[in-house]
Amino acid sequence: QEHAVTSKIWAQLSQSFIDKMAMLLHRRFKQVPEIYPKQICFIGENIDEELEYLKVFNLPIQEVELNNNKFHPESCTIYVLDDFEDNPLLDNLKSVPHTWVLGTTAVEEMCMDAELEIRSQPTFCTSMYGLCFYINCPGKISLMKEIVCLIKWMGGMFVKEPNGLTTHMVTDSTLAKGYEYCFTFRVPIMTPDWIKYCWRNRYVPGFKALHHQGGYEIKPFAALSISLKGFGSGILKALKCSIQNNGGEVVPSSDINCTHLVLESNIANDVRFGDIPPHIPFVVSSDWLYSCLEQKQRAYEEFFTCLCVNSLDEIELEEGDETISSSVCEESDKSNSLNDITSTSIGSSSNVADYKRQDMKRKFAFEELCQTEQNYIQCLKSLLEIKFRASKASKCPILDPAEENLIFSNIGDLIELHEAIYTELQKLKDDWKNEAQIGNIFIKMDKYLKKHYVTYTNGFKARKEYLKQCVTNNARFRELLESMCMTKERREDLYIRPIQRLCSVDLLLQEIRKNTRDDNPDKKSLNEALQVIRNVLKLMDNDRARYKNYEYLFCIHDFIENCPVDLVNSNRDFIVEFSAQEIVNKKHTLGADVEFFSIQ
Repeated sequence: QEHAVTSKIWAQLSQSFIDKMAMLLHRRFKQVPEIYPKQICFIGENIDEELEYLKVFNLPIQEVELNNNKFHPESCTIYVLDDFEDNPLLDNLKSVPHTWVLGTTAVEEMCMDAELEIRSQPTFCTSMYGLCFYINCPGKISLMKEIVCLIKWMGGMFVKEPNGLTTHMVTDSTLAKGYEYCFTFRVPIMTPDWIKYCWRNRYVPGFKALHHQGGYEIKPFAALSISLKGFGSGILKALKCSIQNNGGEVVPSSDINCTHLVLESNIANDVRFGDIPPHIPFVVSSDWLYSCLEQKQRAYEEFFTCLCVNSLDEIELEEGDETISSSVCEESDKSNSLNDITSTSIGSSSNVADYKRQDMKRKFAFEELCQTEQNYIQCLKSLLEIKFRASKASKCPILDPAEENLIFSNIGDLIELHEAIYTELQKLKDDWKNEAQIGNIFIKMDKYLKKHYVTYTNGFKARKEYLKQCVTNNARFRELLESMCMTKERREDLYIRPIQRLCSVDLLLQEIRKNTRDDNPDKKSLNEALQVIRNVLKLMDNDRARYKNYEYLFCIHDFIENCPVDLVNSNRDFIVEFSAQEIVNKKHTLGADVEFFSIQ
């Protein structure tokens, strides 16, 4: 029935679309013209209904019965299987050089979707085409192998570590490595059940995993064993229910598998360090629990750690300040965990906790700045990789020097600038101190930020348009981009990143400044650094507006016949344009159309 519907749709398509489809296979394989498929072979599948729309590929079509013992795979052939799971033929076909294995769904989608990419890996359907996954299910190797296999068969890709390319993380535990990164950068974190659900829909042509994520996001307490202490019976029952409904389990604190001890806020300050079982990695206040439920993600425990259950040796406050109040010193002497802690008139452990939490937020915001800087450099290098491959292509370069200079100008300068910034940031991170001078790094780079970003902004529109022309008119360049999985959306994202980057830096520096104490010497330098970034952004906006103004002036000059040459002048500004129609006489006869331009 599905094939009948497809055939009906196919019959209604215009001739131009059918002609476009006829070029599909050739375009997909144009990267390797010497290894072009010679035939399509269906194994164990009735192809009577498919024959009509497969004719557009202009290739011989064969059908092979599964019980045919004389079957021997041939090279330069596209093999079509009706299923991949538990199919011994799949491994046999993969071992044959220059063969491609597709599922029946992929073949149907090939006929309906001109953007289908035929890969060296077997592809049953394209429900995950364009998605990039980071997978980590701690201690479950067999499950991870199964997920990897299914994602490959559905057209997905992988990364070893989460980065700017990652579109999804797949895990069954919120304690998995990479969870915090994906949570910070809002990368969807999905359960393995989502992958299996998408695979169950592999026979549905046009099914897209991206449109069916609801209900498969990982729950905030997945794989967590939580112990609750100090709560009343009524609230305790409700919290237990909430924890269980969100993937966790409630256990006593003596349980060796307990991951979190959650203390009711009123008793958090009364609990001694020695009262906490040593096997529990996280001891947090009840605010952590509520934050997880509100965000629907596992929140950072560092922001909710109870100070009194941590060794006070770990608290690093500035030296040279006034000594902490005697009452706190006496209490800490009893616990043998206080060194010479100094602060500015703190007076109580709750104030110390507030300062520590503020310092931790400052460090976290700084680490986020480091991570985003590293990701940004990788994005710029991805752009430069296109230039490198184009210039090093076999036989002759894909782009001539003039085209390379126009499309990729200034990218190398931006990489050099931000690698210098990242090196300085990494030094501070490796030897972190709360009074680290983060702002000075950007103050030192003021001159280079202005120079390189204004240059990039000025040529952005022309560069983007010329790249579009090259993709359309240069077949070799288009094939190079396809081989690098550089889709239109990916290209546009990379080219707009430098325009967006300084806005992101501004927001991150604001977050760092907000969590920097007033007596920290970095407070002043952060204010200056923010002014540097905003001055560069202002210059970028002004130059972009000036460039647009010149465009208007040139268009007006070309539009007006015998226009004075001195109309286009750097001191002139375009104000407004409007249209009117001439009235010839008293009878209001309409005359010529008139165009008015206001220039200052």
